[in-house]
Amino acid sequence: MSLFRNLFLSGTVYDATKSGIDSVTESQIVIDNSHHEIHDGVRFFHQESYPLVKSGTVDHLIVTPDTSNWCHMVIGINNTLASIEVILYEDTVASANGTEDAVFNRNRNSATVNTTLLFTAPTITDVGVRLTENVLGTGKNTPGGEASDSEEIMLKQNTKYLLRISEPGIANTQVNLTFDWYEHINKN
Repeated sequence: MSLFRNLFLSGTVYDATKSGIDSVTESQIVIDNSHHEIHDGVRFFHQESYPLVKSGTVDHLIVTPDTSNWCHMVIGINNTLASIEVILYEDTVASANGTEDAVFNRNRNSATVNTTLLFTAPTITDVGVRLTENVLGTGKNTPGGEASDSEEIMLKQNTKYLLRISEPGIANTQVNLTFDWYEHINKN
């Protein structure tokens, strides 16, 4: 017996607009949590593209707040010509955060502002602990590369992270970078 019929026979009022059930097919309506965070107005992004010169390095600083508002982040990177090295560090020490990057709410109707901040060109005094390292575009016939950890990383509160992107001396390249995250209040 369908959910609709069970609700009807039990005397429960069925409101398909509020129940998560499609009123035509009686199918359950499901979206993943990451998509739901867009609807709630707590999912944010920053995208940029820049040239990286031969033997060049560009640093990005991620600063999480000292609150129970935790950041769940996915970082996507691709480059066009040469190989690049991408390293993510935790517990970075910076004497200056650098230039703050523009961050946008994925729900353009929401007034909610991000609490995790992004900066470019910080002054680093200690890189911190290396969490991940990737080299992109090193294959014989691979002119560029792409990395995107499809699994998010939940960043530690009140912490600075350094994303360092370097070209190891092969050729100039173009880097495309996306930070995509949502913020939620820890329930524990």
